[in-house]
Amino acid sequence: MYPSLAQERRFVLRLYEYWMTLRGDREMPTHRDVDFAAMGEDADYCVMMTITDDIGKVVLSAIGRELKPDGWQGVSRGLLADCPAGEALATIGLHLNQTLQRRAPVSHGGHFTVRGAAVLGRAILLPLSDDGVTVTHVLAGANYKDAVDDGASAGKMAVGR
Repeated sequence: MYPSLAQERRFVLRLYEYWMTLRGDREMPTHRDVDFAAMGEDADYCVMMTITDDIGKVVLSAIGRELKPDGWQGVSRGLLADCPAGEALATIGLHLNQTLQRRAPVSHGGHFTVRGAAVLGRAILLPLSDDGVTVTHVLAGANYKDAVDDGASAGKMAVGR
């Protein structure tokens, strides 16, 4: 059900295709439709956000190990607001309102940090709805490479970039 690297080389498009498959003929899939085990290594670059009535208290209900800030290694849940500024999770969060307003996937790229290292990456936020109307969760993923001026070095990236 999750696209293989042979089907789609680009991480963000694999995640989008997975969302589209889960969606079917609905406007949005539910968070229960998402199977992190089916994603293989890509799950390490994903986060599930639970949207609460207080937008300032978005709960990170599942955090892939490659997106966890320093000090969060054992944390399975946390608040988006507690993510260090500039880190991948905080940067993803900057686009959360756009996803909630549009009720549609939002992709963006740019510079951010992962555990203090400067990286260049691309992220996608995918809305999920448990009632078919309200965005109750957002599945997001980000892949990245070391940010090097000459572009010669490729660091840690989600499988297939």
